[in-house]
Amino acid sequence: MTYRLVAPAVPTSARLAREFVSAALVAADRRPLIENARVCVSDAVTNVVQHARVPVLAVEVTVGAGARRGGRSG
Repeated sequence: MTYRLVAPAVPTSARLAREFVSAALVAADRRPLIENARVCVSDAVTNVVQHARVPVLAVEVTVGAGARRGGRSG
């Protein structure tokens, strides 16, 4: 399953991206990944806002069919 967010490249989009990633991982039953994913997306979005000089940004979350609840696949 893939989830996509398109938002303006403004400072408040980091919060929006964190909430988006959290909701996508809850919907995919991947709660153990939420905290690390929130840190990663927050840093990435902040960097885009500060350095990319673009009007919009996109965040895409793809959740595969691998192991769940802290397990590993492959």
